Amino acid sequence: MSAVDHQLPAEQLAAILAAGRDGRSEHERRRRHVRVRTIDFTRPTKFLQEQQRKFLRAHETACRAAATRLSAELRTPVELEVLAIDQMAWSSALSEIPQPSVLAIVDVHPIGSRLLVTVEYDALARMVDRLLGGNGVPPTEVRALTEIEQHLARRLFTSILEQMTPVWEELLGLRLSLLDLESKPMNVQIAPPSEPTLTLTIEEQMDASSSTLSIIIPYRSIEPVIDRLDRSFADSLTGKSAEDELRSALLEVPVEVRAEVGAVELTLAQVLALREGSVVHLRAAADAGVTLYANDAPVQRARPGRDGGQRAVEIVERVEPAP
Repeated sequence: MSAVDHQLPAEQLAAILAAGRDGRSEHERRRRHVRVRTIDFTRPTKFLQEQQRKFLRAHETACRAAATRLSAELRTPVELEVLAIDQMAWSSALSEIPQPSVLAIVDVHPIGSRLLVTVEYDALARMVDRLLGGNGVPPTEVRALTEIEQHLARRLFTSILEQMTPVWEELLGLRLSLLDLESKPMNVQIAPPSEPTLTLTIEEQMDASSSTLSIIIPYRSIEPVIDRLDRSFADSLTGKSAEDELRSALLEVPVEVRAEVGAVELTLAQVLALREGSVVHLRAAADAGVTLYANDAPVQRARPGRDGGQRAVEIVERVEPAP
């Protein structure tokens, strides 16, 4: 019998090769199942948790100041409350902006970068209506803002940014100012789609209605000064509280301290009548010593004396504050 007679049919040979491939694939799949780990690259981690908490606490203060300012301008109570802070890619941050919204492109001084502040269209329309003397009723349909409405919208965004700026100066040494208004997120070219971005979501309540305001911060907008933020919360990592910082600052304040034997009020005529040898009664016992004053507040009782060639007092007891 020839060798040709022992060749397998083409169909059987194909089946054997297919089985071999299937076996290797299954083996490879089992190995990858053990070694491969899923990573979500759409949620960057450029901003540390401590940095996010620092932003959150600081903007809670800014919200209270901005709410007070807007309440006065709109002649109606306005409440602003930070709801959440999240880190995501720039493209994801833009996609989560409620539509329709008005977007404010914000210039960051002195580094010349940009960030975004957004307000829902209905909320901004209610505010503009209030500024025009209305009752805060938004239009029945979404339309482009008129020239006057754009001017008033810029005024509202400027009011918000003016209350945010002191917080940013304290955190990063930066100032915020309004650059331009935009209505479509796709027209805002501040950062590449994958840029790590911090988003603060703030709830705005006015006239029994609720909407959201967002502050969207690309990492590149603050990257040149991000180290300053690290230093600003370094004390919190070591347990130093805001109260400790305030106390440290107060300890550096200069205070005038004087030792007073006694005091009496005289009229101008009595002062002009004083001559050499005149006796002024201080209405204080001779053995009462002197009182140390910090500015106008009595703080210690003391005895007069000398320290070398200098006049001095010796502390005796603390003066209890008056009830």
